[in-house]
Amino acid sequence: FHATKFAVFDVTASGLAAALPESTLPQMAFLSTICAGAIAGIVAAVVSQPADATYTLCTQDRNEKGPLSPPEALAQLLEYGGFEKGLQTRCFFGAILVALQFTCYDTVKPLFHVSQGDLSLFLDPLGGLV
Repeated sequence: FHATKFAVFDVTASGLAAALPESTLPQMAFLSTICAGAIAGIVAAVVSQPADATYTLCTQDRNEKGPLSPPEALAQLLEYGGFEKGLQTRCFFGAILVALQFTCYDTVKPLFHVSQGDLSLFLDPLGGLV
C-alpha cells in the first residue's frame, strides 16, 4: 500500500505540474496535491485489496470454524466478486486519507524550512567501502 501510494503520488504530481502552465503552478499547488493524493489513495487501495481481503477472511473467527477455515475462506474469495468486497469503501477512504496526508505534508514542509535538497539526503553506510 505505502510503496504504491508514494510512487503514484510522485508520478501524478509530476504529471500535473508538467501539464499546468508555469504561471498557474503556485495557485494550483494545493489542488494538485489533493488530486494527486486522492488518485494515489485509490490506486493503492486497489493494489492492496486482494491481500487485505484474503487476510481478513483467513483470520476472522478462526477459533470458531476450526483448522479448515483458511482454505474455506480462500474458496469464498475465488467465487465471483470475492476479492472486490469492500473495494469501493477502501477506495473512498483511501482517497480521502492519502489526500489529507500529502496535503498536511505539503503544508508543514515550508513551516519547518525543508527544502528539496534536504529530502534527497540519505544514509550510505557502505559508500566509502566501494
